[in-house]
Amino acid sequence: MASVAPKPPLTQKAQVLSTINVTQFTYLEVKQDNNTRWLATTTSAAKKGDTIQFEDGTLMTNFYSKVLNRTFPSITFVGNVVVAN
Repeated sequence: MASVAPKPPLTQKAQVLSTINVTQFTYLEVKQDNNTRWLATTTSAAKKGDTIQFEDGTLMTNFYSKVLNRTFPSITFVGNVVVAN
């Protein structure tokens, strides 16, 4: 019987400032502790004004999105985002 790895805890919390939806991904601009940052996750229903919880994720710098034709100075890729309104 195969075991399933537990999901990482949702230790982070932020407010959504804007979203960009593309095929299979959602980019979220969020405000966290008076700082603005970008997250990327699988398609999410989060919208502007929502409070979300998410895992720590993986930080990438100077990430270029071919789909958006845009470079993000820093972006965190997270596997799980939950709307926590």
